[in-house]
Amino acid sequence: MKKIFQILFLVSTLLSFSQVCTAVNGNWNNSSTWSCNHIPTGGETINIPSGVTVVVSGNLTVPGSSVLLNIFGTLDFDNGSKINFPTGSIIHVFIGGAITGTGGGSSNNIEIGITEVWKIANGNLSGEIVLSENIPLQLPNKNDLPVTDKVLVLSIYPNPSEGEINLSVIGSPLATIKIFKLTGEIVVEYKSNENKIYLDKGIYIVKVFCLNNIITEKIVIN
Repeated sequence: MKKIFQILFLVSTLLSFSQVCTAVNGNWNNSSTWSCNHIPTGGETINIPSGVTVVVSGNLTVPGSSVLLNIFGTLDFDNGSKINFPTGSIIHVFIGGAITGTGGGSSNNIEIGITEVWKIANGNLSGEIVLSENIPLQLPNKNDLPVTDKVLVLSIYPNPSEGEINLSVIGSPLATIKIFKLTGEIVVEYKSNENKIYLDKGIYIVKVFCLNNIITEKIVIN
């Protein structure tokens, strides 16, 4: 049975990320935590894989241009810790991912530009949810979301898979599709609205570039 991932367009301009930084357990402000061997900076895709916890200690600012932060694991805040992302950034907390912290009030928070998008007073946050300057968007039930001219439908099935997946983009012109390993290596890239793909065992990130937007989703190959 097909599992349909229906994802709202969240941004109106194409985000272009030059490098992928994938985390292991550790502190955000420690370069050894990241596969890119430096603390994440503007223009990058930042991945926190499932089972990994990255801790924010103190007040941090990610410099430069907008970033895409994909949270499959946990982003955890020490008491009194804050992080500011560049304007235009997107934070995608996937199912199974979480933003957590200790403290009260506004002792822990996340800002994008000058907009506060999360604080500990609102409680821990679990996916699936997307945070941006405009809206913190709790994604609706993917099977109930209507297909309109404002919605792009990404169909990936089966997912998880034993190796073969069928991927299609519905409700859009020709799309550019890129599939990445969590290390940032591109393993598949093509322009099409439908394709059958074979992947080795592992976890992958698929990105669809279409109508000056990007959507992302996780693929699991058992």
